[in-house]
Order: sequence, then structure tokens, then C-alpha cells
Amino acid sequence: MTGFVRFRRDHSYRRPRAGATLLGGSPLRLFRLGAAGVRVVEAIERDDELPEGHRPLTDRLIDAGVVHPEPDLDQAVATTDPTLVTVVVPAFGELPRCLDRSTRPWPFATLVVDDASPTPLRLPDDAPATWRIIRLETNLGPGGARNAGLLEVTTPWVAFIDADVGIEPETVISLAAHFTDERVVLVAPRIVADEGSGALARFERARSPLDMGDEPARVAPTTRVS
Repeated sequence: MTGFVRFRRDHSYRRPRAGATLLGGSPLRLFRLGAAGVRVVEAIERDDELPEGHRPLTDRLIDAGVVHPEPDLDQAVATTDPTLVTVVVPAFGELPRCLDRSTRPWPFATLVVDDASPTPLRLPDDAPATWRIIRLETNLGPGGARNAGLLEVTTPWVAFIDADVGIEPETVISLAAHFTDERVVLVAPRIVADEGSGALARFERARSPLDMGDEPARVAPTTRVS
């Protein structure tokens, strides 16, 4: 798998007695391995270079959620050109958090879709030329606003970010590393609640419906992240 340096085993991964039977994935599946298959999973377990011809098996394990490919994120951050990414943010009433440059520069071309705010949104006077706003005269909701913004995008990649989300530029870049596999069309980071006090903040940290957990997963019906 070009561009990936290792495979991470899912927490469900089990190979009893280091033998030729492998159990794991979501939903749970059983694999019986031949000698070549055992060599492949042993290499995955040791973090070694994979044997020639591993892809038929590793593809099946990925599709089943038994293992997860992990790109070289450090290399991605160091080498990915931010100009390949356009950020689209639906907004209503206030500018997105990601445009706050008081802590970190925001290097991406960014399109704020003003979803018919009562008072039209305006960018700061010193905003980069790559930031702009389009205003909708009718409120379409976040989904409609994203689609309106998508029609304006000309870069290879688009990052949809909600207005109330805080995210580091390096996180956006690291997501792009997953597209070294030409079959990947969509990728998302883990979403966690802000630190805060009160019952709602404690609930969101413990049981937020947006938090899919700290395990990677492919997205498919009947799986852990469906």
C-alpha cells in the first residue's frame, strides 16, 4: 500500500497461540491463514517490512476492520503543500474559530459560507487574500451551506470544518496523508469536547455523540463507526 509505513492492529485483533487463526474486526470475523498469511501478520505484529505480495490479505484485513493503515503523519506535515487544501466553513452569526490567528497562523485558503446571518459576516481588515466570504440570502442549514461552498472549490482537497470547532493546521495536513491510498475519498479526525466546567461539559467529555473513540476505524454500515 503505497505511502503507508505500518498497520495498526484493531483492539479486537486476536491470534491465539500465535497460530494460523486470526480473529478481529467489526463485525467480528474469523480468518484462517496459510503459511504466507502467517508471515504477513507476523510482520504486522513486529512492525517489520511486509512480505512481497501482502496486499490481497492486508486489503481484506483493512476492509474487515482488523488492521488500520497508518500513514507517515510527520512526513505529511513536512511535505504537504497547504495550497492544495481549501477549508469550507458554514457560519451563522459569527466568524469560525479556526480563523482566530491569535495563537496559530491559519495557512489555508478558506471560504466562509454566511448562511443568511441576521447581520452579514465580515472578515477582519487584515485577513489574507485567500480568505473570503460568500453570503446566502436564504438559510440552508450547515449541509446546504457546505454544498454551496463546495461549488466554489478548485483545489484537489476540501476540508469541511464547523464554525465552533477548534483545530490545528497540522491536523488538517495530517488528514491529507491518508489520500496516498487512491481508494480513500473521505477521512475525519477524532472530535472531542472542549475543557469546561458544569454538567454539560462533563457529559460531552464522557459521552459526546460526536466522539467516535480513540480507535481508528473505517466507516461502513454495521461497523463500529457506521
